Amino acid sequence: MTPLTRRTKLETTQLRNEMRRLKQIGNTPERIMSHLSLNRDNYNFHMTQIFKEDRKELKNLTVHIIEHEILTCRSRMERSIEVLDSIARDTKNKPYDRIKAEELKQETAVNILRLLVESPNLVNLERVDGKITETHVPLESKPISAAMDKLFTEPVPEQ
Repeated sequence: MTPLTRRTKLETTQLRNEMRRLKQIGNTPERIMSHLSLNRDNYNFHMTQIFKEDRKELKNLTVHIIEHEILTCRSRMERSIEVLDSIARDTKNKPYDRIKAEELKQETAVNILRLLVESPNLVNLERVDGKITETHVPLESKPISAAMDKLFTEPVPEQ
């Protein structure tokens, strides 16, 4: 390739993949530059781009892992509410146990709401058209207040 000719996107991707491969197997920057016929400035430019791409990919992977963990946690807490509800409604249980189960059920419901509110802030990202972008958009409180209304209007079991 002549110095004035621009690489196509495919050629650039192939070059960067080869640079990654050579770096992973332990080649020094000088050896990579020599092998790929790159000058120092081009090498530095492409390595900077590689690091940016890798950071973005790592961020996406991290978001997927956190999303999965949040959904798993939410599912477990919802199951806990179901179990606590059955304890609270079962008249065979002691009144103290039923009251404690109802209290724990409400605490768990509040924790689910906290999880829903705070999890986007934990990740500090949002998906737009399948792409991950930084977000600073405040969450609306309508779904939360509706859930709180439902939570505190359900009848408490008889004692």
